[in-house]
Amino acid sequence: MASVLSSPSETRAAVSATKLLINNRWVNSQSGKTFATVNPTTGEVICEVAEADAADVDLAVKAARTAFDHGPWRTTSGRERGRLLIRLADLIEKNADELARLESLDNGKPYSMAKGAPRDGSSFIQTLPRKGRFNRRCCRRKKWPRSASSFPASRTN
Repeated sequence: MASVLSSPSETRAAVSATKLLINNRWVNSQSGKTFATVNPTTGEVICEVAEADAADVDLAVKAARTAFDHGPWRTTSGRERGRLLIRLADLIEKNADELARLESLDNGKPYSMAKGAPRDGSSFIQTLPRKGRFNRRCCRRKKWPRSASSFPASRTN
């Protein structure tokens, strides 16, 4: 019978991203607070991670809004968006082992189970451009619907 437990060598991974990604930069939280990320299997602290609060969320939302309103994605063709999504999927595939090790460390999932998650995500991302889900119209709206009922898929009538 095969064991579902991960060996120590399967779950070792270097943790390098412990800050907040805001406006395409890794930054400490405004408050300087951090919290411990704990391996649920062993109870050991994996690392300290920046703890976002309202001020950090406000900065991130402002940066995202600016990027959406003035960044290149709005005017990028659907073909180019698809190419970029395929590139993202390729990077996930390339780093799938490291991502699985981090996932196993962070949530205690056996490595043998965690190693499929990045590839599942990569496969999903690769299907999006082929289904024509990314076109100019989807990112040209000035205002997004205010409630979930504004989306056609959630209407009941």
